[in-house]
Amino acid sequence: MRSPMFGLALDDRELVACRIDGGQQLERIALEPTVGGIPSGAGFGAAFGTLRASLEASGQVEPGERVTVAVALLAPLVQVRVIELPPLPDAEAESVLRRDAARYFPGGSYRRVVAMAPRSGGDGEVRAVAASALLLEALVEAAEASEFRV
Repeated sequence: MRSPMFGLALDDRELVACRIDGGQQLERIALEPTVGGIPSGAGFGAAFGTLRASLEASGQVEPGERVTVAVALLAPLVQVRVIELPPLPDAEAESVLRRDAARYFPGGSYRRVVAMAPRSGGDGEVRAVAASALLLEALVEAAEASEFRV
């Protein structure tokens, strides 16, 4: 039997989970408040631990079963921008965004992970998103500690 897959939406206050093949909201878990309003590894760890315990208690997953989750980060954990660039191929445009991330996504000197939506025709308008690399590392580490695969 194939392991269930879950979708998670995560902002600075809570994690909301639903089973992808069922679509019904399963859990709404408050994140521990932090200084500066951004969840920490400990906050993520507690939330993923709570989610895991709930899924096991309800019989939706077996203890020790590795479960895949698709995570959607919401503001303010991510910044989303429409950015005007010179006409460039997508690969080059994404390279420019990554190299100059602080210019296009202001708000601190932290490392960012940047991605963009593919464009058709290579016009100058790019839809891009950026998130703190440390935040993403903490999220993945916390998920894996509770036997979730992101």
